[in-house]
Amino acid sequence: KEEGLLLLPLALKMLPTTTTTTTTAAASRSRGFGDESKRRRRRWQQRPKTWCCLVMSLLSFLAVLRWCRRKSEDDEREASRHRLRPLGSAAGPLDRWASRIAGNGVDEHFLRVSEVAHSIGGRVAVVLDNAVPEKERRRVADRYIKLTGASAQDGWHREKASDLSLEHNAMAKDMPYDECDSDVLTVIRTVVPHFYEQCDPAKPVWVTRCSIYMQSFIDVDEAHEDRSHDAVGFSVTAIWYPHERWHSAWGGETVFLTKNAADADLLLPVLPKPRRLLLFDSEITHMAKPTSPISEPFSPTSIAAYATLPTTRTNGNRFSFVLRTLCGRDSVEDLLDRFDKNYDHLLSRTEAINLFRHLDVDRIDGALHRLAKVAKSNVQLFNADHLKAFFDIRDDTTPRNLPDLNLLNGGFDHNVSSSSSSSNRG
Repeated sequence: KEEGLLLLPLALKMLPTTTTTTTTAAASRSRGFGDESKRRRRRWQQRPKTWCCLVMSLLSFLAVLRWCRRKSEDDEREASRHRLRPLGSAAGPLDRWASRIAGNGVDEHFLRVSEVAHSIGGRVAVVLDNAVPEKERRRVADRYIKLTGASAQDGWHREKASDLSLEHNAMAKDMPYDECDSDVLTVIRTVVPHFYEQCDPAKPVWVTRCSIYMQSFIDVDEAHEDRSHDAVGFSVTAIWYPHERWHSAWGGETVFLTKNAADADLLLPVLPKPRRLLLFDSEITHMAKPTSPISEPFSPTSIAAYATLPTTRTNGNRFSFVLRTLCGRDSVEDLLDRFDKNYDHLLSRTEAINLFRHLDVDRIDGALHRLAKVAKSNVQLFNADHLKAFFDIRDDTTPRNLPDLNLLNGGFDHNVSSSSSSSNRG
């Protein structure tokens, strides 16, 4: 090794000069190419930073533009409010009256009634478009409305608010309990806690009664309230419309009134559009307006059916499916403790009947059948889990199995002190 190190300088001196020159030139070219490659790499590395700066600048510009536009709209709105105030210094009675009205500001209305919750005298009403599955709408219409033969006449009756009511009230058909506990109730249970603080998702929400109403252009629906809130629950009326189509010129609006009197004013008309779900506090005074004689909510059926069989009249009529819903005050555990007379944390059939009477359920036999079906047992004993399944109570981590909805194209205490009115019409 030492000898090799001693001979290395001599070997270097013996190398040809041309080889050294060639090696030097190649190294120079290699360094030049390396510098050019570094410059190109540096430019490529700086290019994403440039694009990022451009995108951030564009987003900042759009944000500032949106803020300026919103501020301009707010300024215009405030200016319009100022313009409502009367000019001049006149102090006559008419000026004072106009000044009082202008001082209350502008009552703004959204162009789409289903985009915002509405306050009517401090009570909430909500319109949800396309909240009812199309499959459910078609099933109800085919099974209960678009009928021929004897079934077209069965089940309908005039429902009057009292003996003093007008004779031409809407026709009604009461539904079995299975129709009350449908996909629409799943939607109602999901959305009502968002609009009514009295509706706790951890407490029962149920339907006491459901009906289909039919109103023609000669029928009158008197102004009424559906139910008063009591110790059992907070009452919410749910109405949806099983029509295939509805034109705004056909009328038939569900309207709310300032009070239940002859001189009341109408507020918030809601057209009975297909698959539209209307929720409102049951203490709000409301009524349904008559339709136009030219309304055709369903496609015409065959001429042969009209010629040979009696048929449910659909032209000139409006139909509404009304569910009288209660948001319970007590939890399932509280209800079980109250009606469990044997203190075994189980409800017998008799105790379950007493529970449903307390909850003001109209079709108790149907509710019992539904509870037994949920319990999946022939033994008529029901525990807290069975009741939670009956009321479809879920925890925060378990969402409900909602029906297939196209929401983006609409465009989601102890004793009964007040019973449900017999004039609950939508």
